[in-house]
Amino acid sequence: MVTDVSTSPPPPKVQDDVLQIDRLSVEFHTDRGWTRVVDNVSLNVPIGTTVGLVGESGSGKTVTSLAAMGLLPPRGARVTGSVRVAGHEMVGLPERALSDIRGADVSMVFQEPRRSLSPAFTVGDQIAEVVRRHEGLSKKASFARAIECSTSSGSTTQRAAPAPTRTNSPAACASG
Repeated sequence: MVTDVSTSPPPPKVQDDVLQIDRLSVEFHTDRGWTRVVDNVSLNVPIGTTVGLVGESGSGKTVTSLAAMGLLPPRGARVTGSVRVAGHEMVGLPERALSDIRGADVSMVFQEPRRSLSPAFTVGDQIAEVVRRHEGLSKKASFARAIECSTSSGSTTQRAAPAPTRTNSPAACASG
C-alpha cells in the first residue's frame, strides 16, 4: 500500500516531558470553608532528568506531589489545573485509571518510606503485590521479581539490610 505523504497527518509529537504541571491549584476543606494551599504551580520535567522540589516547611511541596500522583482524598481536596504524567492527564481520572498509571508510569518515594510500608505485612509481600498488579505475574513469580528488584536497586547490598522475604517485616529491612 502506498500512502500519499502530502495529505497524511503529521506524525504524533514525541513526548519531551515525563511530567507537565500547568496552573495546578489545590484547596482543602476546613471548618471555615475551602482554603487554597497550592496556588498556580507550573513545571515541566524532561525525560531523563531528576527534579527536586525545595521550599520551606508548609510551602506545598508534598501537597503538589500528592496532587500530581492523584493521591489526595477526593472529598476533602479540590484539584484544578492540569497534571500530565507520561502523556496521561491525571486530574479528574477515576481511581482505577490512576492506579493503572501509578507504579507503571510514575512512583513516589515518600518523605518517611518506613511509614509507607505496613508492619502487618512482610516487605516482600507488599512489593510483590505491586508487581502482580502492574505486571500480571503469579504470586510466586511476582515475589521472585520483588526480590530481584530489591537486589538490583542496591537496597540490600549498599546498606547491609536483609533482602525482603516472606518473613521480614519492614523494620527488619530498614537500616539507618
